[in-house]
Amino acid sequence: MAITVSNHLKAMLYPEDIRSIDEKRFRIPCDRCFTVLHFGYECKRERNKSGYPFGNTTSTILDFTIRLMSPEDGKPFYHQMQQNEPEFFTFLFNATLFNRQYVTGYEDAMVVNGYVIDVEDDFTNAPTSEGSTEQMLIHVKLLVANITYIGVNGDRYIEISRKVSR
Repeated sequence: MAITVSNHLKAMLYPEDIRSIDEKRFRIPCDRCFTVLHFGYECKRERNKSGYPFGNTTSTILDFTIRLMSPEDGKPFYHQMQQNEPEFFTFLFNATLFNRQYVTGYEDAMVVNGYVIDVEDDFTNAPTSEGSTEQMLIHVKLLVANITYIGVNGDRYIEISRKVSR
């Protein structure tokens, strides 16, 4: 059985909003990012007979799984769940790494603002060239307030917001 190893990370999670970082000085330490193993969400709106969206966007739950290097790395997610305040999370797709120490660019990004509503730890065995090793994963669920899609080099912003009625 062959082990597939990729030199390129397809998706990384940066637990902050990248829109505040100057594009000319875009440089995020890799130790502040997490490898995304899985994420998914469904965002939909009602449509009228003509096919045009109307009404509020329904509640959207985004769930993602990341790999942790140490159990201490998971503490901020539990803390955010207890705070019950919206937090920013940035998903970077096809990130450019400099010396495997810094993220210096990305192909696309998705900035999510939402509430952490569930966190679950998971210990699993991962195949390595020496056999297998135990790794720690964390599954997080967010109640999404808004999602902003960002294209190459900060171009092409698209925002999907959920209006909260009071």
